[in-house]
Amino acid sequence: MCGIAGVAHWNRKDYSRSVLKMCNAIKHRGPDGGGVKQLEGVCLGHRRLSIIDLNNAADQPMVDNTGRFWIVFNGEIYGFHTLKLELLKLGHQFTTASDTEVILEGFKAWGIEQLCVKLSGMFAFSIWDDYKKILYIARDRFGEKPLYYLNDKDTFRFSSNANTLFIDAKKPKELNPNAIVAFLNQSFTLPQYPIFNDLQTLKPAHYLEIIEGIKIVSKPYWSPKFEPKLIYNTNEWLDLVENSLENIVKEELVSDVKIGALLSGGVDSSLIASLATKLRPDIDLFTVRMLDSKLDESEIAKNVVKVIGGKHHIIDADPINIDDFIKLQGQFSEPLGDSSAIAMWMVSKAAKKHVTVVLTGDGGDELFAGYDTVKLNSKFQKYRTIFNNPIGKGFSTNLQKALLPFSDRTIPRKVITFSNFISQSIKHTHINRSFIPIKVENTIYGEKLIQAKDNAYYLNALEQIWNESSAKEPIDKLLNYDLKHSLLGDFLPKVDVSTMYHSLEARAPFLHHNLTDLAFQMPLEIKKLGNIQKGITKKILQKRIGINAAQEVIKGKRGFVLPIDKWLDGNWKILIEDLPKSELVKQGYLNKKGIEQVIKGYNKYPETYSRIRYSLVALNLWSYKNL
Repeated sequence: MCGIAGVAHWNRKDYSRSVLKMCNAIKHRGPDGGGVKQLEGVCLGHRRLSIIDLNNAADQPMVDNTGRFWIVFNGEIYGFHTLKLELLKLGHQFTTASDTEVILEGFKAWGIEQLCVKLSGMFAFSIWDDYKKILYIARDRFGEKPLYYLNDKDTFRFSSNANTLFIDAKKPKELNPNAIVAFLNQSFTLPQYPIFNDLQTLKPAHYLEIIEGIKIVSKPYWSPKFEPKLIYNTNEWLDLVENSLENIVKEELVSDVKIGALLSGGVDSSLIASLATKLRPDIDLFTVRMLDSKLDESEIAKNVVKVIGGKHHIIDADPINIDDFIKLQGQFSEPLGDSSAIAMWMVSKAAKKHVTVVLTGDGGDELFAGYDTVKLNSKFQKYRTIFNNPIGKGFSTNLQKALLPFSDRTIPRKVITFSNFISQSIKHTHINRSFIPIKVENTIYGEKLIQAKDNAYYLNALEQIWNESSAKEPIDKLLNYDLKHSLLGDFLPKVDVSTMYHSLEARAPFLHHNLTDLAFQMPLEIKKLGNIQKGITKKILQKRIGINAAQEVIKGKRGFVLPIDKWLDGNWKILIEDLPKSELVKQGYLNKKGIEQVIKGYNKYPETYSRIRYSLVALNLWSYKNL
């Protein structure tokens, strides 16, 4: 796990100082070393967190034995030894034991597209062909590793962090109104509308070719395949998934530094931990203990450890220092209104004292239909067939109008949500979800956002995400949407930034493509075995830790919930008081009246206004460092 940066140029200037500044800004991503290499046409930079092959020979930027090809790489390639053996048979030679050199030699053997197809892991890398003067950048299938780029007149810039792209750049750093509208509605930004104008994110499962600064070609190398569905009986599916996960965890435990696992007490992390402890009985396991017993899952995690073994570390979720909270928000390339990032920050800080790598349970819900949205769509489909017509939609519209004056209150708000849910398609209800309470949706936007809000470009972007899927079944489209929407925009950046803040690498076995390809072609009735969300993974967990322990995990799951509202009403109250005086208000992006309405609304109806209040705080703190 590392950080990368670079500037491709066609003006014969020296960009080593600029790239060094870019690398210094992401030093926390790679505290073990760094390097900058100026070549004719490109300057490459790297910060290293040593995980595989700790020798200095594996430092980057790395060059091949011909001197023609150069690489900077962030991430981990699982099972790279298998690719190395394949390359050795083809006559390639190696001077290091690193996965970086395998990527470089693989590029020479197979070209950029076939290389990406063959790679298993999380990655963002750049390869420079010093003979043809072509730059390639590529990103993993699900976007676990960030990669931003900026076309800056006569240069092309790329980096693991969006803000570093504007260091010494000619283009100014200007906020994108469409991005802020998207953030306010869903608490994170979209790949189509990054937070700054001219900034772009490389799509997951894509690579770019940059040829002499004139032609930029973006190409996909992989996409989810949902059809045809594979036909196996229940026991065969159980064996396939369990064996696949076992092999993946075995691959992802390969490391030249100490490795552990995060154990929340939920199904996915418990399953990964049970597989890891079988292979490494003394592995370190990390759990956050909430002070509020209603939110705490540490006792569940303790009981899991009693069955699977491992060295268990429990971290108390005390309020973090307000300065640390401000620094954390500033580390995100784009604002993120997900308070569970704080819990991830806490557990990462504690884990780093013992290990350098951790396994996580991320991706399990998206693959195996774990979210309540899937359950609700299945449960209320019969009502949708009745109300999803002109008469039903008219009734729903009139009901919502009648309840609008009371929409702050819990029951009317839920009735409005339900009536919209049953009178619209799955696609419509998910694309149009918003965390902005109805009463402030027209007052929270400042003058600079009104046009973007009225044009609703971000809704078009969401529809594009939905329509990209080749799936035939609506639930498959929903799962694909979650992968490319909330997983990509919220959960993966949360994990990447919160862990890398402490120079800790996080690996997600559920996102290994050997398992994802299997899950995409799995019939929904298998995923929901016994008509239970994530029924198949719950069944495997029962087999591994016993029915009683598994049932406790399944029933007790509460999520990564912290008492954020309590902290914001207490020692962090100044962060609420600062909102109406925000620079974003002064610049016309937010409306002071709307913000004051949110603050007052929370005091009366906290459940309704909690999410948008936290998002406004997160956006304001992010702006402190990044504007």
